[in-house]
Amino acid sequence: MINIRMKCRFKIPKPLYKKGIGLIYECTEVDAEFEDISDLEELAKEVVNKLSEKLRFSVKDIVFIDNEDIGSNYILYRFRVWSNLISDLACSIRIVTYNDTVKMIISTINNKLLEKLPEDVVNSLVKEAKEKVSIQKINIKKQIKLPKGQRVIPRFIIYRILGQPKIDIDSWRLTITGFVENPLELSYKEILHFPLKKYKSDFHCVTGWTVRNVTWEGLPLRHLAEKAGVKKGVNWVYIESLDGYTTSVYYDDFIDEKALLVIKINGKELSLEQGYPARIFIPHLYGWKGAKWVSKITFLDKYRDGYWEALGYHERGNVWLEERFKSKN
Repeated sequence: MINIRMKCRFKIPKPLYKKGIGLIYECTEVDAEFEDISDLEELAKEVVNKLSEKLRFSVKDIVFIDNEDIGSNYILYRFRVWSNLISDLACSIRIVTYNDTVKMIISTINNKLLEKLPEDVVNSLVKEAKEKVSIQKINIKKQIKLPKGQRVIPRFIIYRILGQPKIDIDSWRLTITGFVENPLELSYKEILHFPLKKYKSDFHCVTGWTVRNVTWEGLPLRHLAEKAGVKKGVNWVYIESLDGYTTSVYYDDFIDEKALLVIKINGKELSLEQGYPARIFIPHLYGWKGAKWVSKITFLDKYRDGYWEALGYHERGNVWLEERFKSKN
């Protein structure tokens, strides 16, 4: 085992405070080689343990969320951290890698967490200019650019396991219901009037194939949740399609910043085969969670099996954690 030497320091990001970020813990000059996502998870835990010691808060859970390419060689890996001190997210960890090496680790601490800490603790951290921290190396060597078990193919394989529905766009409505303050029923034209988001991301099918660099465009699912006024206690989202297909999505995944109600792929309106008029896409989940021909979204406090989940597929389906099937335990 070899120690990783890296320079770490706290920063106060005044312009970001309004966005919920009260403090930044930045580690540079890391230069640690790694092999796979499990090594990065362990490194994230080491950083969080160091933070919890300094900030004097207990760690409830650390969860890997997703990753994304930055340019041709850099990849950013995101983790979320929860504490027993607050119900909201305590902090986020972002690990920046270049080829097979970790280059930087950035932790953003929620200002709600800081408000729960003793004033003298926060003040002492603010005064720190720079601090060197030693962390054990995690026996790491080579980075992967695809999730384990995936292979690249040039184009989508189209599935219609329950047949292909007929679409009347004039009568089609997206219904949003369940534990919400404001149930919604939106037409296609109304959805097009919302601000849309566009980005590139890979699509991963649970059967083992991946299509790289697809351009997705649609309405952030978080906007739908906000407009509907989701109530406290919601943990799952049950999604229904016009063909009778159903699936469940963990609420935190549903409101992820990249989760979309897609209306365009690669700059073109969805084809009928690809789910016209709207489909779900969440880049860090397997494709079966991305229901096509979406007609109804229901916010729930408890988990409910969808079509594939009832046949043994995993409740969450995070592709980077290889959550293909439910645990037998």
